[in-house]
Amino acid sequence: MASDRHTLLAGTLGAVILAAIIAGISITGGPGKARKLKEDALRLDAVSDAARALACYFQAKGDIPEDMSIVDAELAIANADVHTPENCWDSKVATDPVSGEPFGLRREGGTVTHICAVFATGNSGDNGYHHLVTRAVPSLYEPRKSGGEHCFGINLNAKLD
Repeated sequence: MASDRHTLLAGTLGAVILAAIIAGISITGGPGKARKLKEDALRLDAVSDAARALACYFQAKGDIPEDMSIVDAELAIANADVHTPENCWDSKVATDPVSGEPFGLRREGGTVTHICAVFATGNSGDNGYHHLVTRAVPSLYEPRKSGGEHCFGINLNAKLD
């Protein structure tokens, strides 16, 4: 009798633990969703870095060329004048940290106005991951309804601290 009761109790406890694990994964989305959220947080930081570098270039040189390799080359030269705007000494045009692809740029009237990235997830706004400098991209942490391409307006005249 005691053995049957222990077997029943162990089976019930096992079922409760299994149900809790399944509920936890379904609520949080599991490790796959956590990975996508982390990748998107890294993308936000990279978008901020790239926009800051573009603002540095713009403030030093004027219009941003269509060929981004020119911007990359200027930023790679330690004593180039693109580093002279305040706090631009360490600027670099970041790429998507997951795909390695450059971020898309949109232009209006020949001037870069938006930087675009492809996100794996949407967000509800403030996700706790804030890059120190977001003035070049004031809308960086606004909500995104879903994954996919999202473009942010760039303030090329932003104070870069």
